[in-house]
Amino acid sequence: LSSVARLFLPFLLHPLTYSVLSLFHSSLQTKTGSSTTHPPLLYSTHEILTRTMSSSLIHRSTRDIAGNDETEHTALTSSPSLSEKTARSASSGVDPMSKVFTPGGLPERDPEREDRGEFQSTIQYILTCICYAVGLGNIWRFPSLAYENGGGAFLIPYICCAALFGLPILFMELVIGQFTQSGSSIAFRHYFPLLQGLGWASGVMSLSIAFFYNVIVAWTMLYMYHTIFKDGVSKWSSCRNVWNTDCCESVLENDRCAKEGPFNRYYNRTCVNMTDKTAFGFNLNFTYSIENITYTPTVPAEEFFVHNILGARMSFSDWGSFNWPIGICLLLAWILATLGLWKGVKMLGRISLITATTPYIIVAILFVRAVTLPGADVGIKFYLLQPDFSRILKIETWRAALTQACFSLSIGIGGMLTLASYNKRSHPCYRDALIICGADSFMSIFGGIAVFSMLGYMSKQLNVPIDEVVQSGVNLAFVAYPEAIARMTWPALWSILFFLMLFFLGLSTMFGYLEGFLCCILDQFPLLRPKRTLVMICISSVGCCISSIFCFSAGIHWFQVLNDFIGAFALCVVIIGEIILINFAYGPCRYFRDVQAMFGRPRNWFTKIVGPSGWYVRAAQFITAPILALVVLYASFDRSRLSFGKGTRLYVYPDWVEAIGWVIGSFPVLFIPLFAIINVVQFKRKGQALCELISLQPEHPAIRYELKDPRKKGPEIKSDVPSVRKSTRSQKSLRSE
Repeated sequence: LSSVARLFLPFLLHPLTYSVLSLFHSSLQTKTGSSTTHPPLLYSTHEILTRTMSSSLIHRSTRDIAGNDETEHTALTSSPSLSEKTARSASSGVDPMSKVFTPGGLPERDPEREDRGEFQSTIQYILTCICYAVGLGNIWRFPSLAYENGGGAFLIPYICCAALFGLPILFMELVIGQFTQSGSSIAFRHYFPLLQGLGWASGVMSLSIAFFYNVIVAWTMLYMYHTIFKDGVSKWSSCRNVWNTDCCESVLENDRCAKEGPFNRYYNRTCVNMTDKTAFGFNLNFTYSIENITYTPTVPAEEFFVHNILGARMSFSDWGSFNWPIGICLLLAWILATLGLWKGVKMLGRISLITATTPYIIVAILFVRAVTLPGADVGIKFYLLQPDFSRILKIETWRAALTQACFSLSIGIGGMLTLASYNKRSHPCYRDALIICGADSFMSIFGGIAVFSMLGYMSKQLNVPIDEVVQSGVNLAFVAYPEAIARMTWPALWSILFFLMLFFLGLSTMFGYLEGFLCCILDQFPLLRPKRTLVMICISSVGCCISSIFCFSAGIHWFQVLNDFIGAFALCVVIIGEIILINFAYGPCRYFRDVQAMFGRPRNWFTKIVGPSGWYVRAAQFITAPILALVVLYASFDRSRLSFGKGTRLYVYPDWVEAIGWVIGSFPVLFIPLFAIINVVQFKRKGQALCELISLQPEHPAIRYELKDPRKKGPEIKSDVPSVRKSTRSQKSLRSE
């Protein structure tokens, strides 16, 4: 009977089944005219199976406890008996009859956090995390890093760094958010109030990145507008526009001039007869002289982006005029970001069904088209098929792989921790971490093939080596790729698809950045939670006003500075702070006790090695991650000089601009000592001992639900064994009944 109950448990125990059987009983009495109070046979069966199934589960839960050895029992009681769960929940103010418990006896949710919201399904949560992790860097940063560091050989250090640093830190943040059921501003306070500023530093850093990240979304919207309504493809492939300079060189114009003379080139809006030496030494980045005029030729797509879209000027202090097209698109981007978070994570989860899947569909379409272009094999060979394994032995390669793994997974910024806080405590976040890492790496590698196939096609069209067309960052997305698209058939279609993909990648990542900071505010000030919409509007309004600096002629220079400094030094400090907090202050024993309280103990040899509390996670999180975090910190100081442009139009930023970048980039770190001082003052006002600043707070789940401290041995274990035996005997009697 118990086996039958397990098979039909979802049906038999569902409240709807109880209601249907009750209605059936009432209708049967009405038809037969019977006044008996006894339920029909099905109703009795429902009660019997429910009681039998419950007693079986109770017995199996208690048997699991009694069967564990003494060493494991020291760390955690993996499946507490029903009486232990009831007592633990009652002591913490949780109604034991209305809560579902984790394998370790913790309630799935805290009652005071029910109004925070939750995702409607697991798939929505995973897709939202993928949206947050997979961003523009997967398309425009990873391919160039792979090319510069040995091609396919770069995948070896990248995968190693992702497995030994990125995945463990990501899992640690998911555990912290899910276990404490709080955002970053409160989660770290539950551990040690002295380090509460770590959460606020990550939240402020998340908002700071959103300020300049949203302007990329605005650029993609403007490119799509030009493609659809203004025939933009023809404009960024021609040198005959009003914004073009004398240095503009177009392949189409050069072909026309070559028909007039073998050594003719298009220069200064006309065909110029060049010498043999100059003609044969010509390439895209080569600086040469004509009539004592030294210049570096530029492609039309670069001048379209710099002069028409940005209206940039070659000086940091020359603000110029306000760029209204970018300003309007930026306003729309902030409105879309606000609407996406309007109804909380429920709305965000629904949107992620589109924003997470669409980029993968588009990149698959671009991949199929790119690999069929002439010259695509050249790009693929340079990207993957000609690995330089000697680069693996160089420290620069490992440093590049480590920083990419760190930034690509969006760890240390608070967004992942925030999204995990909306889950139930027993949600398998270790599986989610594996899926997120896999999806992120897949987009990087797969998208890189599509990008380099296109660059190989472009190099063949221009008849230059591929290293002359390889670019990274903004130049790859808004110069190199549009230049290649302009030479394809149906360029408008491919342009719309490409910039639509960038739009979804940028907007979906923006949701994570804003949600991370919004959750900081609402968790710190719970009274504002009913006014979530108003708070979100205020944040977006401030963000839109600050982002307006990118709408001026000097906006691209501010973008370069913020993009290079924000999320570099401060991010390393936050990650190292998290490692110190969990690894050394809190301790691995208590941390993995919490993990096992959420997910249970390893059940076989495989999960003992690679499971959530297995040896792989322990070694990676507590040995390799601290060492590699110091390498990332060193990499944040070892940087090249900031510049904009190239050749004769190269603008190197002065020292005072670098100083501004360091000040802005280090600003989030100031919240760590700030909140330490605030908590010291608050503890003194309340008359609390200052030593409590470095101890667990009563709100911490381990204290609130009285989890056993694995560092204490002896009487605590002995006193617990009789209670287990007594509980086992009582459950056996209930089972026999």
